[in-house]
Amino acid sequence: MANLFSRIIISTLLYVHTLLLLEAEHCGYPGSPAYGKPKNVKNTYEPGETVTFSCNSGYFLIGANTRRCLSDGTWSGQLPVCDIALSPTGVTSASSSLDSYPPENVVDGNKQSCMFTRDAKPRWWRLDMGKAYHVLYVAITIPYSNSYQQFTTYVISVKNQNILYHRCSSFNGKFASQTVVLHCGDGQGIFGHYIHIEDNRPDFTYFALCQVDVIVLKERYACGEPDHPTQAYTTREHNTVEYHCVSGYRLKGNPRRRCLRSGQWDGLQRTCIEVTCRRLDEVQNGRVRMNGLRRNRPVQGSNAFYSCEGGYVLHGNATRECKEDGSWSGGDSSCYPINCGFPRHQTVGGKYYLLNETTTYQSMAKLECLDEHKAFGPSSLITCREDGTWSGSQASCVSEGNTDAAMRQSEDGDEFSLKEGVLQKNRVYPSLREILIALDLLVWPARVL
Repeated sequence: MANLFSRIIISTLLYVHTLLLLEAEHCGYPGSPAYGKPKNVKNTYEPGETVTFSCNSGYFLIGANTRRCLSDGTWSGQLPVCDIALSPTGVTSASSSLDSYPPENVVDGNKQSCMFTRDAKPRWWRLDMGKAYHVLYVAITIPYSNSYQQFTTYVISVKNQNILYHRCSSFNGKFASQTVVLHCGDGQGIFGHYIHIEDNRPDFTYFALCQVDVIVLKERYACGEPDHPTQAYTTREHNTVEYHCVSGYRLKGNPRRRCLRSGQWDGLQRTCIEVTCRRLDEVQNGRVRMNGLRRNRPVQGSNAFYSCEGGYVLHGNATRECKEDGSWSGGDSSCYPINCGFPRHQTVGGKYYLLNETTTYQSMAKLECLDEHKAFGPSSLITCREDGTWSGSQASCVSEGNTDAAMRQSEDGDEFSLKEGVLQKNRVYPSLREILIALDLLVWPARVL
C-alpha cells in the first residue's frame, strides 16, 4: 500500500513538472558584450540552461561569465563586460631578482618573459601605475600551470603621506591555467596608486611572475548586443536599441533601451507576450467552435464560429476573429427561438387559428372557414419554417355554391382559384363537349360532298 501511495505521489509530481515545463517560456538570445561573445549560441534555450561568455584575445571579462535561462523567458544576472588592461607601462620594483629575469619583464606584454626573485624572504613585486586608479581586477600569469601558489595582492594608496595597504585578494592553491583573474574588494574595486604582490609560501624558493595585467574602472564602456527574447528582433542606432515583436506577439515594457556608461543596457529585460483573446462564453441553445488555438488558448488569427440548435436562429456575427490587440472582432452572438408570429394570410370568408397555440418553429395553423364558406384546396394547414415565415397557403374559403360549381367544373377539366373571394376559372385542357364539337366540325365537310 505504501509503495502504491509513493508511486501515485511521484506520478503526480512528474505530471505537475511536465505542465510547468509546458507553460515555461523559452529564452532567446543572451546578448554579447563588446569585444566578446557567448559560446554555443542557439535559437532558443530551455529554462535552466546556462550560457558562457568569453572575451577576445587581450580582453578580460568583468562580471559573471555565465547566465541562466529563467522560467519567465529572461536571463539571470547582467551581461558581462570585456575590457582591456592598462597599457603595460609603469615603474616596477621587486624585493630581489635574478639578473636575467628583472621585474620589468612582468609588464612587457610578453607572457613568455618572466621575473624570478631570489629565494630569500620577503619576496614581493610592485608596480607604480603613475597615478591613482579604481582597480577592479588583477590578472596574474605564472610560468607553469597546475603549480602551487600562495600569495596576496594589495592595492596601495597614499593619503596625507600615509601609505595604506588594501588587500585586493589572496590565492592559495594550484592554478588551473597559466593565468588567474583576481577580484579586488569583492568585485567593488579598490582605489590606489600601486599594485603589490607578496609571496606567502613559508619555504625558501623562487617567486616567479610572467605577466600582471591591471583592469581599472573606466569612465565609459562600449555596449555589445543586448539580450532579446524569442519572437523578437532589435534595431540599433548609436547607443540606443529598439525592440520589435513578430506578428502575433506584443512587447512588454518600453521598446527602447539605452547604453549606460557601465557597458550595460538600462532597464529590465524585455519580453514578447503572445497575443491571446479571452475564452468566449458558451451560447445557450447553440455552440461556439474555435480553430487556430495554441496551448488551448485563442491567439491572434484564431476564429470562432457560432451555430444554433434546430428551432433557433443566430443573432449577431456568425464568425469572429482574435485581433492583434487581444480583442475579438464583432460582438457577442445569441441564439433566439425562431418565431413566425401570428399568421397574416389574407383570406376571404375564413381565418387561421393556431393548433398548439405557439408561433415558433414547426408550429402549425389551420384555416377555419366562416358562415356559409367551405375550405377549397389540397391542405388547410400551414407550418412555421426555419426562415421565420409561414408556408404558403394551399386552401381558400369559398361559398358553398361556388364550391359545388367548382367541383363540377373540375370534373370537366377546369381549374378554379380564389381571387378577391370570387372563384376564377383557369382553362387547363378542353372538356369532352368541346372535343365532340371539334370532331363534328372535322367530318362535316365530307358529308356535304
